[in-house]
Amino acid sequence: MGKKGFKRSRQEDDSEEEVEEKNEALMELEAAKQIMMEQQRALAEASKQKFIYNKEGLVAREACIGLETLPWPETLIVDDIPVDFEGDVHDDLAREMAFYQNALDGVKLGRKKLRDANVPYQRPEDFFAEMIKSDAHMDKIKDKLIFEKKKMEAFEARKQREEQRQFHRAAGAERQKERAAKKKETLDRVAQWRKQNKDRGGGLLDDDGLAAALEGQGK
Repeated sequence: MGKKGFKRSRQEDDSEEEVEEKNEALMELEAAKQIMMEQQRALAEASKQKFIYNKEGLVAREACIGLETLPWPETLIVDDIPVDFEGDVHDDLAREMAFYQNALDGVKLGRKKLRDANVPYQRPEDFFAEMIKSDAHMDKIKDKLIFEKKKMEAFEARKQREEQRQFHRAAGAERQKERAAKKKETLDRVAQWRKQNKDRGGGLLDDDGLAAALEGQGK
């Protein structure tokens, strides 16, 4: 293959790889758009819900429920433990320790009340708690992770192809350089042989010593 044919073939290979990279980039962009559109739809649905703060209604409903008349297991309220703190209010560590002790006393009192009311409060060993996040939300997270993984794999694949392409280019350039050097060396030896042959009085058809000259053994 001539130099022009080799160059044209290399350009065609580069063009095909560039088209493939562009197609992969378009696919990644389309997937990102789909995820963004789903997130926007979810936000739009959430924004349609209207929340009204009706303080009077809430107070009236609380009075209607009558928390004071309900048995303790229905409310689980533990708010009758005062905070025992007489230190410096600017001492963060002492203040936080007082809050911690107050919460701990509340837990102990709550456990006692649960036992007195025969209410089980310890989780069975074979109990499986429900996940806080819904399956739909976890599916979105899974899809996003899969998308990010494929994106990274595509990036690494493009990186490897680029490295291989650069390696092949460098190897091809090195081979061309070697061929050019070998050709120049051959031409130099032929020129030297012609000069020596002329000095000896040989004719144009006299190839005596040419093979040895091409092998680098001519004098």
